Amino acid sequence: MMLNWSKFFVFTSIFLIAGVGYGQTTVIDFNDAANWVAGSGSITSYQSDHQYNSNNWNFTGGPALRNTTSATDGFPGALGSYSWRLRDASGMVWIATYNNTGTNTISDFGFKFRRWDSSPALNHTVSYSTDGGLNWSTAGILSASSSDWQTFSHNLASPATVTSGQFKVRVVRSGGERVMIDDFQWSIAPPATITASSISGDPFTVDCAGPTPASGTFSFTSSGSFNAGNVFSAELSDGTVLGTLTSSGANPSGAISITVPANLATGIYDVVVTSSDPVLTSNNLTFSLIQNCEPPHLKSLVLNSCNTVCDEGNNEVIFGSSGDYSVTLNSANLTVTYGSSVSPTTDYTDPFVSNSAKTNSLNTDAGCSGLFLDGLNVTVAPNSKFMIISNDFCSGDGLDLSSLCGSGPIYVLYSTDPSWSSSGNFPNSTSAGIRYLQSSISTTSALFIIDYSFDSGLNSGADGDYVKWNSTGGLASEVGNNGCTLSATLLPIELTEFNGFLRYNSVMLTWTTLSELNNDYFSLYHSMNGKVFEELGTVPGSGTTSSSLNYSFEHRNPRPGINYYKLKSVDYNGTLHEKGIIAVQVEMNLIFYNKITRSIQMNYKSDYAVYGSDGRLITRVEQQNAIPFEGFGVFHVIDERSGESFKLGVY
Repeated sequence: MMLNWSKFFVFTSIFLIAGVGYGQTTVIDFNDAANWVAGSGSITSYQSDHQYNSNNWNFTGGPALRNTTSATDGFPGALGSYSWRLRDASGMVWIATYNNTGTNTISDFGFKFRRWDSSPALNHTVSYSTDGGLNWSTAGILSASSSDWQTFSHNLASPATVTSGQFKVRVVRSGGERVMIDDFQWSIAPPATITASSISGDPFTVDCAGPTPASGTFSFTSSGSFNAGNVFSAELSDGTVLGTLTSSGANPSGAISITVPANLATGIYDVVVTSSDPVLTSNNLTFSLIQNCEPPHLKSLVLNSCNTVCDEGNNEVIFGSSGDYSVTLNSANLTVTYGSSVSPTTDYTDPFVSNSAKTNSLNTDAGCSGLFLDGLNVTVAPNSKFMIISNDFCSGDGLDLSSLCGSGPIYVLYSTDPSWSSSGNFPNSTSAGIRYLQSSISTTSALFIIDYSFDSGLNSGADGDYVKWNSTGGLASEVGNNGCTLSATLLPIELTEFNGFLRYNSVMLTWTTLSELNNDYFSLYHSMNGKVFEELGTVPGSGTTSSSLNYSFEHRNPRPGINYYKLKSVDYNGTLHEKGIIAVQVEMNLIFYNKITRSIQMNYKSDYAVYGSDGRLITRVEQQNAIPFEGFGVFHVIDERSGESFKLGVY
């Protein structure tokens, strides 16, 4: 709100009221004859229904009259053309009512007053109400040692946020001389505001080994008054609260300790500070979250089983991964539902049972001991594989498990859920139709709910049809058929690390895989904002292997600031697999003067302009990282593409 400077300078010299100038201060001098409204008698007679209306205020009551400048007891009766004269009568009550139709916060009020003559003494109480006159608070007593004009002022301890008719000021006579009132004033406090200033800890990286949330602080300042018990909250755009701070009073500020949940995906997040009393929202700041944690998820589904003796549904198989989290495998922590519509409701996972005899039979059938482990109530480590099958699974009947050897251990969960039908649960036909699954998996730190779908119209209709998903779910990334070989193609490439670090003038990217299956190559992508990525290059994969392998890629001459890198793997059939995003802070000398080459050197090519300290353009280049230059002094170099400005001293 803009301050009324003309009135501010005039009346601070008169009133010296704390808070004047804090907001918008307005004075009503009662000098406009058109604003006076006579009551039941002459405007110069004592009446209780005379009025003066100005600047959203209504003044009435008394008995009172409109007084002029005629001197009494040696002093003028008005400071301008007119003032109020309140009668020395029993029950005299004069009231000023604020009638603004909007909402404002009144921080103080005051007026000039004088007694009619030297005796008797004044005996008037000034009070105010913030609820339309239901309750009154005493502001002070009018007293005077002479008949000259005096000043009464009152600052509200808590500025009152009011609407029309709520705020009133009254003068009540208890006894004593007549009193005159002029130059009524009040101050509107500017609306309380919150300004978010900085976030410490950005960019945040979630530690998946625990996993543990990321933590930091969100600093803010404010202006205005905040009521007792007010709570400041740091919130994401979806309402997720990252932290709170209880603070009130005038202009509170501070740093909110924030916790970034471990289950947030990699990305750029908007965060604001909100207050509870009054309800306000700050400007937004952004932070970056680097979430290399692959969520626990379903990997694949064998939907057309291979069976010769047993029923169709007995040998349908669901594969999954714990991602980068530890999971205790049981029905309380792992639920899979299925249906023909979004948010499916048919549960296949309640309950699970142990079946050591069948686990032994699976290992015997595969021809490799230790491949399968009974998974019920086992807390598995990150990057563990699990398999959900019916407790009536028929080992040795149709499905060949031998190709899974070397890819274990695979933790087996045996379902006895009555919804798991032995006659078949998933569509074997080739008729088109979208089917939906949902996994709800609680890790040791967070709950992950992921939705999946596949188009049954892409089925071949033969035994061995399967669908696969990326770790983020969605529509199946692959639909295929391996015959009746339950091969490792249904299991994910195991990526254990993806890191980046600055070395000299390059970012070195490294990653490690524990195993790979049909992996043609890796693709590296780069972004400066975490949203729009461009491909940097590729690195050949290793096809199919169960050995641990290390890879690296060098990004030369990265831009200064936060650089984001995305890794994908690509199968021989072209299927893409997202492997995560990391961020690397690049700090370097952005610009310097090379005395040997007599040129200004930058770390990357762009369009640059050089200006003198007086704003004069000296030279300009396009798509260069060096500017031939001779001179002495301080210069400003502008990257005309990004708008970045650099200050350079040449001596």
